[in-house]
Amino acid sequence: MKYGGLLFVLCTFLFWQTSCVLIPQREIDPDSPAAYFPGREMIKVFDGGFEDEGMIHVVDGFSRDRLQIKQVDHGVGVAFVYQLEDDRVRRVFGEEVTLFEDDYLGETPNQNIVVLKGPLKLGTTWEDETGAEYSITDVGVEVETPAGSFITVEVTFRRGQFVMKRYYARGLGLVKTEGDFFTQRLQEYTYEMDILENIESLFELLVIYFR
Repeated sequence: MKYGGLLFVLCTFLFWQTSCVLIPQREIDPDSPAAYFPGREMIKVFDGGFEDEGMIHVVDGFSRDRLQIKQVDHGVGVAFVYQLEDDRVRRVFGEEVTLFEDDYLGETPNQNIVVLKGPLKLGTTWEDETGAEYSITDVGVEVETPAGSFITVEVTFRRGQFVMKRYYARGLGLVKTEGDFFTQRLQEYTYEMDILENIESLFELLVIYFR
């Protein structure tokens, strides 16, 4: 067997054995903002959220330079699309929904909010289109969550008197959000997406994970 054929068989075997997700190939600098967002399909479960009843992120769509996250809590569903660039990650689409579509990656952008910007070092600052201020206020921060301990980048968000901190971990994205009156932490995460085949609505995940 030629080496090319052997490689194909090996890759096919590994794909089925590990249930990997075939994401369009894109070289990502491990120290870039994009590296601190999810790199494969996953379900992330957070404590806190609307009325402290929990929140779920379903990461289930990728293109070469975009990813989509479907956010579900007991208040509303929101579909987000993020643009992955060399020196920043922008949220380019956000829409409240009662019934999720499969794919939002091709939707016309309706936002232009930089949520993480390089260089990932203390003192990097920027503003979004609403005038809110962001700054990297710490790097290499160890954050404890029910899902484990993560080394993160701390981003402080300010709009008027409102201040909030978000913590991003490499390969996972957001793992903790902390404000004056609330805290959300990653409770668990899984790369097993089979559960989605057995439900009719993503809102059913709230019953499964928080019953």
